[in-house]
Amino acid sequence: MTAWPSVLPAPEQVEGYGYQEEDQQARTAMEVGPDRVRRRTSAPPVVFSVTWRMSSAELAILEGFLVHEIAEGALWFDMALQVGMGFVAHQVRFKGPFKRQPLSHDLWRITAQLEARARQVMDLAAYQAALGG
Repeated sequence: MTAWPSVLPAPEQVEGYGYQEEDQQARTAMEVGPDRVRRRTSAPPVVFSVTWRMSSAELAILEGFLVHEIAEGALWFDMALQVGMGFVAHQVRFKGPFKRQPLSHDLWRITAQLEARARQVMDLAAYQAALGG
């Protein structure tokens, strides 16, 4: 699988960075009593909101990566993103176009949403060990 170019920076850990799973519950309203709720999937997509500051040269590389490697953002690529366990490798793709804003003559702010194939969480053994069991 294609990897995020090593010459490009990782997303900044600033205001606006975060991630959220897409809703995985299906609800059915009952005539009487609480809704019936079930899980739609065991692997809901996760959406990351990310920001980079890049030079014009780095932005040019990002745009080349977009066109030549990941089919205008349609293909998945590997990237380390920060989650509760620290920086962890994820398979991601752009969820729509990214926004480019000039900050100076050679500095850009790029904001985007990345869709991850799966939520990266600690395995069951690590979870149980963390609980002291």
